[in-house]
Parts: sequence; structure tokens; C-alpha cells
Amino acid sequence: MYYDRLTESFKESGAVKVRKTINKTMILNEAWKLLADGGLNAISMRKLADKVNVKVSTLYWHFPNKESLLGTMTDQVIENAISNFPEEDQEGLWQDKLLESGLALAHAIRERPYAAELLISLPPHSETLFVMGDRLLSIIDGLKLSDKEKFYAISIFQNNIIAFERDYLVQNSAQPQEHNLSFTKLPYLNRLYDEGLFNTMGTDEMLVWSLNTIIAGISAQLNN
Repeated sequence: MYYDRLTESFKESGAVKVRKTINKTMILNEAWKLLADGGLNAISMRKLADKVNVKVSTLYWHFPNKESLLGTMTDQVIENAISNFPEEDQEGLWQDKLLESGLALAHAIRERPYAAELLISLPPHSETLFVMGDRLLSIIDGLKLSDKEKFYAISIFQNNIIAFERDYLVQNSAQPQEHNLSFTKLPYLNRLYDEGLFNTMGTDEMLVWSLNTIIAGISAQLNN
């Protein structure tokens, strides 16, 4: 008790500095804030160390390099998406299960600003990326398609979602601009603009339509 009281008195006087304790969760939370504020280029180990008020060397104890940090952030997004996929033994049409899985991935990305940029930037060697691909393949594995066609279908499906969410972020973060294009040579776009269809870009309605179009394309391949 005596030594405890003595230590506390030293802390209060400033004679003893209390070491800041951090963990991976705290580091990742600050990394997501950096990403949301400035995109992928805003993340550096030095900036992150300043955010959590520790030395850069302390970060390297938790993450050996920046790639490890970004890989863990990617894992968080994918794990969130997979947790909302339909159960593998769930009854239902494969089309419905694939659509539900696609929307789960899109919403997991949308919850983290610039998560799509993060996924695009990294090589697809993350174990969780493989797990997600395997889960999606399990949905269509019973279809009468070649393995190559199944692989193409799921790759296109995933890439469409990631690209859509990247465009969604750009579309919804950009400053509104006046329509100053001359459509005299663009009559078809002019008609769509006048109908207000440009405002549907990045909407859930467009996302669902795009996913259903891919699903319809997979179904059409079954008849070839």
C-alpha cells in the first residue's frame, strides 16, 4: 500500500510518466479514421503513430509493416460481409442467395469510407478474400457450368460490387455541379439527364439492378 501511494504521488507530481497502453483495436480504429478523412494515401505509419500518441516502433510491434495493417483492415470488411451471407445450408433459390450475399458485401464496404479503394489496391492473397470467394462459389457450384465459367462469374460479381461502391463514394462525396455540358451531339444522354436518371447513380436501386443483370447472365449460360 505504501509503495502504491508513493507511486500515485509521483504520477500526480509529474515525476513519473505513465506509458500509454494501446492495442490492435485502438490502432485499427484510428487507421479507419485516417482512411475516411483522406483515402488510402492518407494512411502512413508515422501519421498513425501520431494519432495514437506512440512511437512508430510501437506500431511495428503490433503490425510488422503497412501492408499487414491494410491487410487486417481488409479482413475486417470481408469478415463483416461474410457474417451476413446466407447460411450454407439455407434453403432457397441460388439467385436469391447470391443477391443477398452481394448486397451484404456492398453494405460492408459502404460502412467504411474508401474500403473499396482499399480492396482494389491490395493483391488478392488475403485468406478472408479466399474464404469469401469460396462461399460465393458454393452458391453456384451445383449449376451446370464449367469450373472456369463459375470462376469467371464470381470474379465478375465481386469486382462489380467493389467498383460500384468506389463510384458510389465518389458520386456522393463530390460537390454538386451545374449541368454545363452541351448535349447537342449527345441526344441520348441529354434525354436521360432530362429524365433525372443521373440522380440514380450510386443508388441501391442501380446496385440491385446490376447484380440481377449478372445473375440473369449466369442463368442464360445454363441454356447454352
